[in-house]
Amino acid sequence: MIFSSVYLKFPIIIHLEVIPFNDPSAQTVNSLIFLDHLGLGTKIAVDEQSSLTGKTVTVEMGTDFAKLSDNCYRITPNQPAHYQQLLEFLAQDNFQIDDILHLWTYGEYTGEVSSLESFEQAQVLGVYSIQKY
Repeated sequence: MIFSSVYLKFPIIIHLEVIPFNDPSAQTVNSLIFLDHLGLGTKIAVDEQSSLTGKTVTVEMGTDFAKLSDNCYRITPNQPAHYQQLLEFLAQDNFQIDDILHLWTYGEYTGEVSSLESFEQAQVLGVYSIQKY
């Protein structure tokens, strides 16, 4: 069985249906962006903040849980408690997630995945990192 890391290097976009208001231009869209190391997610977050009436919250990878600012968090990908804390903080801020942009696997091409073990390790940063939550 061969697994291609090309598939793993594309951003994962999860779109939750937003119920439109009477005035579509006044629609609020709240986005949660899991940031990549190359800066694409940061660029998107800046662009979204200037063009949307909603809020954008970013999440970076790290070795601990931290609320870095009102709209930026750091979590450890393989720590379920960190995802729970993130969701609790967002709920306390009345932040309803409309869109999720997951970019943790977005990056430079590193070659084909050669084994099932390396494929499974790659999933830690992939969509399976948020699928349980």
